[in-house]
Amino acid sequence: MPGCGKSVIGLELAELSGLNIIDTDTEIIKNSGLSIIDIFNKFGEKYFRQLEHEAIKSLSDKTGCIIVTGGGAVKDFNNYKYLKRNGRIYHIERDINQLERDGRPLSLNADLNKLYNERIDLYKKFRDYVIYNDSTPREAAQKIWEDYLKFNK
Repeated sequence: MPGCGKSVIGLELAELSGLNIIDTDTEIIKNSGLSIIDIFNKFGEKYFRQLEHEAIKSLSDKTGCIIVTGGGAVKDFNNYKYLKRNGRIYHIERDINQLERDGRPLSLNADLNKLYNERIDLYKKFRDYVIYNDSTPREAAQKIWEDYLKFNK
C-alpha cells in the first residue's frame, strides 16, 4: 500500500545487505523529468502505470539489487513476470491507520480501506512472502534479509 514503508525499508535492507537499491518511482521521475504528483495531475493514473510498467520491465534483467516498486504495481499483472524474473517479491503490510499519505496522489483523500480491499487479492497473487511493518523499518528489513538468505541457500 502507498505509505507502508517500502522505500525506507528498502534503504535499510540495502544497508544490511550491501546491495544496491533501485526505486521504480525514482526511475520514473528521472526518465520523465516530472514528479509523481505532476504525472498524476497532468496525465492521470493510466499514464503513470504505463511509465511504471516500462520502468519495471527495464529493470527485470538486474541481479544482485533491491527493486522497490509502488504499491500499485500489482494493478498490471504483466509486471509480475518481470518482477519474478530475478528474485523474490515481498509484500509489506502496515496498519492502514499508520500509512503515510503525504506526497502520495492516490492516498491523499482516499478511503484507504477501500483501496486495500481492491488490492489485497493482487498483493497475495504477486507476493512470495509478507512482512509486517509493525515495529521499525530496520526490523522489517532484517526479516526480509533473513527470509532471502534462507530461500537462497
